[in-house]
Amino acid sequence: MPFLTDGDINKQLSRGEMTLHCRRRTLGEETTIRLLEEMLGLLMGSRGNDSFGVSLYDSERMEHILCVQRKHVKCIQDPPGVALYIKTGELTKGGVRLPVYRCARVFSSTAQPLHTSYSGDLLHFVNDNYQKLFGRKVVPEFCPPSRYTDLIGMQYLFRQTGQALQDMHPDS
Repeated sequence: MPFLTDGDINKQLSRGEMTLHCRRRTLGEETTIRLLEEMLGLLMGSRGNDSFGVSLYDSERMEHILCVQRKHVKCIQDPPGVALYIKTGELTKGGVRLPVYRCARVFSSTAQPLHTSYSGDLLHFVNDNYQKLFGRKVVPEFCPPSRYTDLIGMQYLFRQTGQALQDMHPDS
């Protein structure tokens, strides 16, 4: 449709449709750092002020955070030479065949987990009871935290002093 502009087309496409048909990639470490610095520069100026003109950000703290976190920017970049998208099919829209992609990145996936809980205790009890009833766990990848005992606390304290705690029976 040659008479449609890019803006007209973008209005007709939902974010979900764009995710299906477009491959995204990170911009690289240097570009990401530059963009973060530009954004912080804007926020440290008048754009980072509230309606009374008071800055919402502590520039010294923000610069410190950027300095400390800068080393992690490379960790969120796409690895070179690794295909992060898999073509899973094609759809025809408006007479145009469009590829359908699935992304391997967790943070860009559109699928929602079946079970969501922020309580380790709850997940542990649900898994334990489900295991007893049905012979399998609801969330098999969940590993419950170790039970706290005084022995764990003592091991921690000894480790802080550089000394080793002798192995002993937990009931002693």
